[in-house]
Amino acid sequence: MIRPAATPRPRRDAPTATGAKRAADRTGSAGSGYSRGVRLLFIVDPLDRLALAGDSSYALMLEAAARGWGVWTCQIEHLGLVGDDAVCDAAPTAVKAAARPAEAFQLEPPSLHRLAEFDIVLMRKDPPVDVSYLHATWILEHARGKTLLVNDPRGLRELNEHLAVLRVPAQAEARGNLHVGGRAVKTEITARDREIISAISPFLRSYGQIFVGIDVIGGMLTELNITSPTGVRHISQLDDKNIAGEILDRLARSARHRTSVETAPPHGAGA
Repeated sequence: MIRPAATPRPRRDAPTATGAKRAADRTGSAGSGYSRGVRLLFIVDPLDRLALAGDSSYALMLEAAARGWGVWTCQIEHLGLVGDDAVCDAAPTAVKAAARPAEAFQLEPPSLHRLAEFDIVLMRKDPPVDVSYLHATWILEHARGKTLLVNDPRGLRELNEHLAVLRVPAQAEARGNLHVGGRAVKTEITARDREIISAISPFLRSYGQIFVGIDVIGGMLTELNITSPTGVRHISQLDDKNIAGEILDRLARSARHRTSVETAPPHGAGA
């Protein structure tokens, strides 16, 4: 059985790390970038509820673990504030390929962390977007600029709700959503799909949305999925590609860019 994390205990002596030290620790030899040592926090539903066969959060955790990156997990009720700092009671989480959550995850005792200690914070809590979810986004506001937030809490609140695979409804089910039994079948990204993506990308970026899925029916955009885009495992199986790896590569580059800007010397320094 997976042990849940404890309720946060506000503490003012939580460990800290300056941007410069984090950049030095992560960079290593020239050009190695974020190849190892990346710290990821997944804010997810209880792990024992995840349907591993199709869960995108699990796919990303598996890929991160395979790279030797650090994986921590918590739920939204484990977020809090200490002063103006967003904190969480998060558990280091060992992840392996398995059919059942009890075999897939091994959690160490949770402890208090500033969200700023993590390179990437992935808000992967499934809807509904209820009062508890909205409260969590307000806490995440206090981590903006201190870590890479996937996705930014303002957009999570203000934009409404899935990934560009064709979803076939299960028998006696009108909805094509994968989580209610819809079946993923391979399809091609069309010119019209790419046109839609190009059109909405600047808008999504303006809201800090990094990882977003879309629904397109009859050449028209019908839905955005910004809370917990899915389909990663399905696409990987259909296309025989490491989609989780591609996503983490992009996120690591964004995190590295954020840190390099944060630690860059003032213009003209040393001249």
